[in-house]
This record gives sequence, C-alpha cells and structure tokens, in this order.
Amino acid sequence: MTAPAVSADGKSMVFEWINDLWTASTDGGEAVCVEHNPARDTYPQFTPNGKRIVFSSGRTGSMQIFSIPAGGGEAIQHTHQTQGNELECLSPDGSHAITRGIRERSGFRATSLFTINLTTEEREQRLFDATGDEASWSPDGTRVLFSTGGEQLYRKGYKGSRASQIWQYEISTGRFECKVAEETDARTPVWQADGKGFYYLSSRTGTLNLWSQSGDSAAPVAITRETGDGVFSRMPSADGSTFVFRRGFGLFRLRPKTDTTPLPLTLWTREKLPDVSRDRKKITSAASADFTADLDQVVFAAAGELWWMKRSGETKRLTETAAAEGDVKFSPDGQWLYFLRDDGLTPNYFRAELKESSLANEQQITRDSFTKIDLKPSPDGKKIAWVEGTGNVFAAAADGSDPHLVFKCWDRPTFDWHPGGQWLAIAAEDQNSNRDIWLGDADGKLAPLNLTRNPAFEGSPRWSPDGKWLAFSAKRNAGGISQLWGMEFGAKGIPADKARIISTGDIEPTQVIWAANSESLLFQNQKLSDPNLYSISAAGGDVKTLTAQRGVPIRTLKEGSLLWRVDQTPAIFKDANSVKFPISASIDRPRSEVLTLAFRRIWKTLGERFYDPTMNSTDWEARRIKYEPAAAQSRTSRQFDRTVSQLFGELNASHLSFLRKPWPNEIVKAPKEEATAHPGLVFRDALSEGPLVIERVIHGSSVALIPDAPEPGETVVRIAGEAVTNHTPLHRFFNGGLDRTLPVVIRAKDGQDRVIELHCISYARARSLDRKEKETTAHNQVTKSGNFTYIPVHDMSMKTFTDLELTVYRASLDSAGMILDFRNNGGGREADRMLSLFCQPVHSFTVPRDGPEGYPVDQLVHAAWNKPLVVLCNENTFSNAEIFCHAMQETKRAPLVGMTTAGGVISAVKVTIPDAGKLQVPFRGWFQAGTRKNLDLNGALPDFQVKLTPADTDAGKDPQLEKALEVLLESTRGNR
Repeated sequence: MTAPAVSADGKSMVFEWINDLWTASTDGGEAVCVEHNPARDTYPQFTPNGKRIVFSSGRTGSMQIFSIPAGGGEAIQHTHQTQGNELECLSPDGSHAITRGIRERSGFRATSLFTINLTTEEREQRLFDATGDEASWSPDGTRVLFSTGGEQLYRKGYKGSRASQIWQYEISTGRFECKVAEETDARTPVWQADGKGFYYLSSRTGTLNLWSQSGDSAAPVAITRETGDGVFSRMPSADGSTFVFRRGFGLFRLRPKTDTTPLPLTLWTREKLPDVSRDRKKITSAASADFTADLDQVVFAAAGELWWMKRSGETKRLTETAAAEGDVKFSPDGQWLYFLRDDGLTPNYFRAELKESSLANEQQITRDSFTKIDLKPSPDGKKIAWVEGTGNVFAAAADGSDPHLVFKCWDRPTFDWHPGGQWLAIAAEDQNSNRDIWLGDADGKLAPLNLTRNPAFEGSPRWSPDGKWLAFSAKRNAGGISQLWGMEFGAKGIPADKARIISTGDIEPTQVIWAANSESLLFQNQKLSDPNLYSISAAGGDVKTLTAQRGVPIRTLKEGSLLWRVDQTPAIFKDANSVKFPISASIDRPRSEVLTLAFRRIWKTLGERFYDPTMNSTDWEARRIKYEPAAAQSRTSRQFDRTVSQLFGELNASHLSFLRKPWPNEIVKAPKEEATAHPGLVFRDALSEGPLVIERVIHGSSVALIPDAPEPGETVVRIAGEAVTNHTPLHRFFNGGLDRTLPVVIRAKDGQDRVIELHCISYARARSLDRKEKETTAHNQVTKSGNFTYIPVHDMSMKTFTDLELTVYRASLDSAGMILDFRNNGGGREADRMLSLFCQPVHSFTVPRDGPEGYPVDQLVHAAWNKPLVVLCNENTFSNAEIFCHAMQETKRAPLVGMTTAGGVISAVKVTIPDAGKLQVPFRGWFQAGTRKNLDLNGALPDFQVKLTPADTDAGKDPQLEKALEVLLESTRGNR
C-alpha cells in the first residue's frame, strides 16, 4: 500500500494498492476499491470537501490527471498533455491542482510544476521555470512549498550534495526562499493549517521521520522517532490532527494529541481480488540442453525445471522442486546427467542417471553455499570443473570427491578442458581488469601459467579435440576488433610457438567451437544481424558459410554433427541439414515459490558480488529474513520491485538498480493516443486569463526558421481559425500535430496581424534544441569575456571523447583558456582517455629552422591542452564524470567550480535474474590514490563552491558559470 492521503476531517484515507485506488477509515477495517482499471491509478488525494478523489492514471497511455466520486463512479479526465502529469497537490478550495511533468526544458530530472483547472478545461500554467516536485499549496493560496534534488527514496544514511531540500515560492512576487537545506534528505513538505508552519520528512537522525517546522526561527520538532525503517507520508488531514504513513510493509496512523505511538492499521476487503497465486506459462524454449548418445532424446532446462523430450516430440517433466534446476550436461559416456539445483541459498551441482525418461540414483556432488556456474566434465569423463563465487575455478573427481581450487579469480572467467584432462585453459582478469589466457593444473598442484601476457582483451579459450591447438578470441589490433587466434601445443602440452591470427576477415567471431576432427573451427558473427554459421580451417584460409542459422553450440561429434540450440531450441546440424526438437510444454507453479527464489537470487548475487564484503557493515542474512516474506507475498511485480528497492536501501550505495519484468497479466495494451506536439513557441504563464503572449521562441525549431518568424512579446490570436487566450486548452490543436500544418494568426507589438503556417516539432526535439540553446548562450558568454573556449561534456562515452578531442585540438590553436562543463554528466567509461587530453607532461619543445616553438602533433597520443583550465561540476556530476573531477584535484591540474559532486562512484555490472528482471550490481569500488578515501559517498569538493538556486534557474542566471569565468580570467592574467 502506497501514497496514502487523509481526508480533510481525518476520518478517511485513500491509497494505492495493486495498481488501484482504495478507501478506508483511518482507524483501519474494511478497504473498498474506488474503481478497478487495468492501468495503474496512483497518487490520490481527497478534495477539501471530501466528495471527490483526484489522482494520476496511465489508462490513456500516458500518465494523466483524473478525478472520481469518493464513493466510486465515472472518472473525469482533466489533462491531455501526453508528456505526462503526476498529481502533486490541490488548491485550498479544490478548484485547481499542481502537477509535475517533463516538457521542453532539458537537464537532469527536469520536471516542472504546473497548475491545472479541475473545474473547466484550460491550458496548464507553468508555476516557475525551475525544477521541482512534491509541491504543497498554502492555505491562503499565495505560496507553494516544494522539494528539489533527492536520492533514491529507500536509501538509508545518504549524506551529500544530492540530498533533497525544501523551498518556498511566493506566487505573486516570484520570490524563492530556502526553508530546509541539510546534508541529509528533507522532502515532502505539507503546510500546517495556520499557513505559518509545515510538516516534512527528514533523515537528519539517520532515519526518515516526520517533523514539524512552526516558523523560520523555531527549532524543528520530531513528530515520529522511528529508527531503522523510515516514514513515508504524503498528505495528513487539513488540521494536522491525523497522519497516515507507510513504514516498512504496512500503514500506520498517528494522531499526535491522542496516540502515544503510531498505530499499525489492519485492513481487509470483501472485494474479489485477481488470483495471482499461480505462475502459469507456456514453454517453447530451453535455457540449456544436451542430447543422449543416440541423439534420439534431449534433456533441457526451462522455467527452473528439467524436462525430457524424444525426437518424436513426447515430453515429460523430470523435476518438480521449489528450487531451479538448470545447466544440464551429460558425461562423455552418457551415463550421468549433471545439473545445477539452486534454491537461492545453497546452489549445488547434482548428477543422476536417465532411465526410461526419469532421473534415478541422484547424487549431490558439490557441497558449499557459494554460487556455482558452468560445470564441465573433462573429455575423458574422469573429472569435473566449475566456477564458484566471484570467479574461482574448482575441479574435482567426476563424483565430486576431492574438490580443490585450480585458479583464484575475482571476476567470473571462462574455461575449457584439455582433451587429456590434465589442463584447463582459463580466460581471467587480473587486478587491472585485463583478461589473459592462463593454463591451470586440473589437479591444483602447479601454479597457473599466463600463456598470453598481453594488454589486450582475450577470452573464450577452446582446445582442439586432439589437444594440439588452443584457439581464443583477442582484441589486439588498434581498432579493438575481436579476432580469432590460435596457439600450437607440443606433445607434452607446452606451447610450441607464439599465438597467431586465424583471420576471419571482417567477421568478429563468437560462439566458437572446434569440429570434432580438429581441422576447422565453427563460429558466428558478433553482429546479430548476420544470420550465418561459418567455418574456417585451423591453418587459415577462406571463410565458408555453412548455414543461415545462429545458435549456441553444445558440442560436435566425430561423425560430423553439431549439437546446438537454435532460437533456444535443441537442434542437430549435419551436412547442411538441420533437425530441430521443437519444445511445447506448460508449467503451473506457486507464485510464492517463484518470487522467493527470485528474491534470494538478488540477495545472494549482491552478497557475493557487492564490492564491500562487509555489505557496508550490514547484517546481510538478517536483511534476507526481513524482506523475503514480503517479496514472496507480492501481488504485483511493482510490489516485488519495491521490496527489492527497500533491500537496496540498506546498503546506502550508488549504482544499485533493478529493472523488473512485468507479469503477463500486467501487460496491458495501452490505447493509442495522439502525441502532443510542441509548437516551438513557449507561452507566458499566468493564473488570470489574458492574451496568449509568446515568452520565447525555441531556436532551431521549425517556426523559428520561417520568414517573419514570431518574436517574444508578440501574441497568438488564433490557431486553426479559433480565437485563443492564455487559458485555451492547446491540446485541441497540438495533440497529433506533428503531421499537420496549422494556420496561426500572430499579432505584432504594434497591433498588426499576420498569418503563419506552423509546423510543430516533437518534445524530444524541443528538449534537444533547448539544451543546444543553453550551451550556445554559455559559449557566447565565455567567448565575449576573452579568448576562451567553453565545452559542455554531456557524458563519458567514446563518441563524446572523440568529439572532445577534436574540439580541444581546435581550441589549442588559438584559445587562451578553457572551461569544461561537467554539470549533469551522468558518467560512462572514458574518464582516463579524457584526462589524457589535459594531463600530458610538458617536457620539451621543438624549433624548426625559421619556425616558431611548438611540438609535433604526430608525437602525441592525443591532442593536448596545457593552458589554463577550469572545470564546472554540480551535485548531478556522477560516476565516471566524478572520477575526472577527482583526478583534476588530485593532480592539481584545474580548479573545480560549482557544487560537490554526487558521491556515486562504483563500477557496476548487469545480471539477469530469471523470471524477475535485471539487477545492476556495484562490484568494484573506487578509492582516491592519496587519501585512500572511498569515492562512493565522497564527492569531489569544489575549490570554489557556488550554488545554483531555483531562483537563479527561473531568472535564467548561471552564477556557477560566472564564477568559472572569474577564476579563468584570473588564471590567464597570471600567464601573461
């Protein structure tokens, strides 16, 4: 249950549950669904008279504002802007609402606040031109409280520059005032009945609690004093006598005058709820598969179970457990079937015999609780090897006895058995994340030997069946293109020569497997658009196309067959012919088992791979015990996602995310709605009705490029023949407007009218042009101040680096100073490459006969900038962009101007959680070289700290850039 809001009299509440709105007494008891709708309804609020509920809904295809009688009935749609609207608050009389949405403004989370009329259809009015959310209208209607910034909602213990603040906006004067700004979050302000104070949530004590601020000079007073789980509250009763908030997994009520502690609310319903207790699905694909020796039968893994299938299509389920079985492989002699059984806590490998379409003589062959993957029997069938935990390679006898460590690794490697069973070829990363090919002793007695010792990426080792060749992929060329390499081995298994290229032309090989005769290799193209299976001789030569199919190889046979999975279906390929084993089955499982396993896998993956082994000093097992029951009882994928987010919050770390996979019953085909187009004109906003005055024209938009283009200060009189004012609902003209030409009458400042043909643009295009216009304005401001260059750096991608290198080179020819703008840069991978542009040592210079001093460009690794430099950063400078900023300070190369960066520096990797979604795991921490300080939670502190307030943004001012110019001017004076 989320987003609870209390009626004005404090007797009733409305909240979101399983994507619908429900009402109940604030004393608990029966909950009644206001309206069932396939789409999500959320963020509800009672009107002041309690007769209607206003809320946000996705039922039209985008989030819009609706209202409905409190007792149920027909819903009325109030907004139609397809960029979306989320309800923030209602006006004191209930006639208007403040909503939040993204429009033409660019930037980080650039949500604007708008006022809409709930009594009649009118154009939305932007409250002010700055980012804001969580708004609250004062009782007298003259002021608005709102929040800025903020970290992830459930994150516990965050302190830093991204902490949310509370501001006040005075509507009549346009004046802004900061009310609460601390190193911890302050959010969700709500006015008190007297209009002098307000309630809000603050985590100043380490836990999010409800506080009261009676006046600017008064000390804040704690209303709740929770520890551990925080309080999430949205809307109390009008007089502040009753609060309902969410904490942990339930709703609580607090009446400060009568309740000594918050009262947990017990709710029930007699409504017939959708049955989500079972997870039913049709199975048409396999996650792994292997064939019996006679090639007439297949065992495959699907939906967490093992299945048996004959060539005839007969199918039978082999396992039925709450755990997930998978990663199936037969022993070389076909006697044993190896498989993984994972209950989320103790994943282990088992083996069993396949007898008459059933498993018999089942044996557990691994024992500890670490995650295990990629078990492979040796070609002679005497041994097995697998990867365990973060990446250690283990080997054991075929029955699991004598397990021992072969290779210790921090990142999961790939490996392959030598046909004799005495060696393992292992592709593994070292402490500098460089992947080489290693030779591991399967008995664990000899130290591993690095075979390649090359700074290029190398992976996917494959022994030839005769043991004479080891093939692998490597990116040893300047372009970073993957190529196939081969290394020949002598009779004693010692490399006989250096590796050589097995050229595959312009095809980057993947899914490489040897033919059983050791004479050729089969492979596919890394480009998924290429549908072919290829082969090439081990000695090199022409690439041959075998078939127009892609798949995952299982193994090759001496008689020439390739066993593989094509479109996740088992198949046999031989002599240009392919035989598929189509899968058709169904499964019906308790959903609680599916959710329990998914949650455990998330918990365990984090427990094993999170960069800090202490889990930020968290009792990780206790967190599983706390959250697992709630995850298992989730009635929607959104509820499951929320529980996962709460688990993340315990770690207080950046780069934690989970992209949920919606359940089949939740996938609703949204109605096709006509997208709202942007006219290229931004109009002046006012609560009172008047003419539709043009505030600004977006540079580069279609309307800005026509002859006699509209200008700021002019008025739009008619659109498509209809007279308009600043309150006319413009969606009537602009919804679906991308494909239409609209006649528009423009009235000049002298009163003369003219007609133009208006061609609209998309809002995405408007945001792109808005960013370009801001950057052009900054560029002009910088160049007018001196012979300087201004460069905005949006991200840390290779494309941005390439563009930056060219810009830096051109600037080096004639500019005297440079400002790099890293504000709102969300990161990437190329910090070190970018640093190389600005941190190359000046060790000498050259002077040709009759020429000037200089240095040959062709001697440089990259273009170089060694002149004065200033770097702009802010609280939204994140991840890899922060590494650049820290390096600027560590090397004393350039001063930082702006605000402390986010403090969110961790390397992360995405992991698929079956049946649930994608998990992002922060697996590698970053630490400052000099101080050894953890860069997560420790942002780069500017040399010159300058705030950019909502008032600055609304007025179009940039004091951070002004300070950067001042610093640059001072530094260039010193160089003259």
